[in-house]
Amino acid sequence: MNDEDKTKDQLVGEVIELRGRIQELERQLQCQGTARRPRQESGEQEICLTVLNATEDAVFFMDTQGRIVFVNETLAQWLHVPHESLLGANLFDAIPEPCKTVRKTYVDKAVLTGEVQRFEDEREGRWLEHRVYPIVGPDNTVSHLAVYAIDITKQKLLEVELRQSEAKYRALIEGIPAVTYMADVDTYTSALYVSPQIQAILGLSEEEAKADPEFWHRRLHPDDREFTLAKIGEAQETGAPLVGEYRMVKDDGQVVWVHDEAHVVRDDTGRPLCLQGVMFDITERRRMEDLASAHRDLAMALTEMTQLDHAMALCLDTALDAADMDCGAVYLVEEKSGDLHLVSWRGLSPEFVNAVRFYPPDSPNARLVQRGEPVYKPYGALNIPLDDVRRREGLRGLGIIPIQHQGRVIGCLNVGSHRMDEVPQYARTAFETIGAQMGTAIRRFQAERERLRLTRAVEEVADAVVITSLDGTIEYGNHALSSITGYAPDELIGKDIRSFRSGKQDDLFYEELWAKIAGGQTWTGRYQNRKKSGETFECEATISPVIDDRGRIVNYIGIARDITQELKFEERLRQSEKMDAIGNLAGGIAHDFNNILAAIIGFTELSIDDAPEGSLIKRNMTNVLKAGIRGRDLVKLILSFSRKSDVKRAPLRLAPVVEETFKLLRATTPSTVAMELQTHATSDEVLADSTEISQLLMNLGANAVYAMREQGGLLEIALHDIEFNPDSHPPHQDLAPGAYIELSVKDTGCGMDATTKHKIFEPFFTTKERGQGTGLGLAVVHGIVQSLQGAITVSSEPGRGSTFTVFLPKVVHKQKVQAEMVGEIPGGKECILFVDDEEPLVEAAREMLGRLGYEVVATTDSTQALDIFSGEPHRFHLVITDYTMPDMTGVGLTKDLMRIRPDIPIILCTGYTEMISRDEARAMGIREFVMKPLVKREMAETIRRVLDTKILS
Repeated sequence: MNDEDKTKDQLVGEVIELRGRIQELERQLQCQGTARRPRQESGEQEICLTVLNATEDAVFFMDTQGRIVFVNETLAQWLHVPHESLLGANLFDAIPEPCKTVRKTYVDKAVLTGEVQRFEDEREGRWLEHRVYPIVGPDNTVSHLAVYAIDITKQKLLEVELRQSEAKYRALIEGIPAVTYMADVDTYTSALYVSPQIQAILGLSEEEAKADPEFWHRRLHPDDREFTLAKIGEAQETGAPLVGEYRMVKDDGQVVWVHDEAHVVRDDTGRPLCLQGVMFDITERRRMEDLASAHRDLAMALTEMTQLDHAMALCLDTALDAADMDCGAVYLVEEKSGDLHLVSWRGLSPEFVNAVRFYPPDSPNARLVQRGEPVYKPYGALNIPLDDVRRREGLRGLGIIPIQHQGRVIGCLNVGSHRMDEVPQYARTAFETIGAQMGTAIRRFQAERERLRLTRAVEEVADAVVITSLDGTIEYGNHALSSITGYAPDELIGKDIRSFRSGKQDDLFYEELWAKIAGGQTWTGRYQNRKKSGETFECEATISPVIDDRGRIVNYIGIARDITQELKFEERLRQSEKMDAIGNLAGGIAHDFNNILAAIIGFTELSIDDAPEGSLIKRNMTNVLKAGIRGRDLVKLILSFSRKSDVKRAPLRLAPVVEETFKLLRATTPSTVAMELQTHATSDEVLADSTEISQLLMNLGANAVYAMREQGGLLEIALHDIEFNPDSHPPHQDLAPGAYIELSVKDTGCGMDATTKHKIFEPFFTTKERGQGTGLGLAVVHGIVQSLQGAITVSSEPGRGSTFTVFLPKVVHKQKVQAEMVGEIPGGKECILFVDDEEPLVEAAREMLGRLGYEVVATTDSTQALDIFSGEPHRFHLVITDYTMPDMTGVGLTKDLMRIRPDIPIILCTGYTEMISRDEARAMGIREFVMKPLVKREMAETIRRVLDTKILS
């Protein structure tokens, strides 16, 4: 190795070694009395001294006390003193404090430990790096020290400048609102450098980011990962900068949008070193853009939607997507009750949804909504009572956003999160923006629904509605106007309203009419108009001006009703009213009498149970019971006569009824009309009432006799079997395949034309002279046949007689007769709430049902009954209630009870069927509808039938 190639430390080491060898030679020479030196060693010494003097660094040797024994030229130049003056001088005498103490400390440590010491200090603006090398003597102790001092002032100044530059650069980097980073260009997974702004964007420190080897890869959104990595690969291949926007996911699951601008840093050979870039948080901007886009898309979608619940579902989905929330619901305010009704929900369990389907106006939730201000709180901080279902749902952050229109709360948007305790600010903006859209949409749907309802009502209303221009030109006419006038809808539009005049009213009449409506007033009255066919009809009309927002008349609207038939009906109805009055009287009497009979029968049965077997009292009370039941049946007959009760149908053989009715007809038919009866049916049972069949046949026979009143003729009545299979073509569309009884009534009278035949079953239509018929006979026949699930046809031509054929379905399998009144009366242990305003009936029921084993809670006050049920709704297994009661009827009580508990079985009792029908009662959810009075067995069996039968959903 050349001397020039040796390091400074190597040279110092050689000098130290040479110094030791020189000292050893001097000692030997002294011992031998000679001063010889080996020539070779002398040459090496000269070389080392030359090198030490030539170096730019200071080198000197000193003993352990600090006396200098060697010094090179560089040190003498640094100290500006002659080289000779330094030899033998004490180093520490020339060094001021605090450098003296520092240097002496390291010198003493080198002597004590025998180890090389390194340190830096500064004197008069010069920074020196010192290396102190211990020199061990023959006695293995440190005798001298070699000191190597390097001037590092320039290096120190550069370090200061570099630190200042770095501080400025860091301040610049950390001051911009973006993350500056360098990443591994090969895998793009680890961060080589990340600026502190990473804390604000992703919620972790720069040290945590650099310590995670999968930092980038794990936090890239799964949907954006492939795209972003592909962009990086493209940047490596083409050298093009990487510019893009993508999503990153924080540790808590929140999504952050970033705008990234980066490039690949390469070395001189073009090899990629790292990916360097700047990343901006654009989450708020993207949220605003997404919200604006969602707002536009939602607005467009809502304009095309026709169903409110679908629209609310879309609004809810849009709100949750825009705000990264995971559950929510939409409620609408019911205008009449003020209840909040659930119309749409997402992300909630079925149990929770069932528990919060509606909120009454006085509930805590409804009161929060009615404030009209959004509420954002943790779920547990709302001070709302929570049941187990709501507690188990695990909701945390909650927002309640009232939906308003023109300052009125019409609904609310509830949003929640199962993972966040607070609703973020950006989410609140989204919810309130979409909530405003929902308010507009709801009112639009409600207005559209109202418009459609009004349009449908106007179109379907029986009265004619016409809208004209100011000059009387028709602009709109509903279906009724077409039906009344005979003009098609397109014929009406553009027609002058004056063209309908019949001429029955003079010009003065119409002048006064037009003057009144042109003056802004409403005209009401009657007049006659003319149809397209030329036929006149009587109208009762109201004509009003349509006034716009400026108070100007823009149209006229007329509502007219054809009262021609009504005027004809008025006279006929006078007779009908007499019968109706009798029927109402019978019904009123029957209601009160049934209550009396119910008490009589109830207490009589209780007394019979308590009377000794075979006693006179028991026999007498049994007779009383029989009389009561006869009274009940008598009431049923009265109601049946006045048409105030349901018809009781049972399997009935037609031949005996037809034969009996035939005899009655023969007795009242003139001798000019011959009569024949043929009964060839092998099985003639139908489900009917004998009175209905007699009435049907009497009406058909009377009409046939009337048709032959002038010329006489033949009346034939026949009864036959007939069956229609699936491949046959029955004579009437209402006839399904099966076995039927065919009852025909044929005459040889005057017959009918097609127009008359088309109208014969219409109420009050008759071809008889005034005073000879009501026009109800065939309408009654038609109604009876339909109620028996049958059909009626007619065949007739003018002058060739008529044939009416009735088809009634056979009873294929006879209905089981009512179970014999024998055996033990069924009882039970359930709890029954009994309600009737008659105290005797309540007492009888309490005693009777109690004896059957039931727990009975009875009251005469329907309001009190509701309070009792509300307090313990699940205590009761059955409710038996009267229909007619003061304060609250049985129907009203039923509705309130079922609102509290929809599955509660209810039996409704009444003594008067005109108030409510069996079908209406069942449609309300009432399990049984019974007529008073009932004997104990009937009541007991009815109760068991209700309690033991499940309603099919």
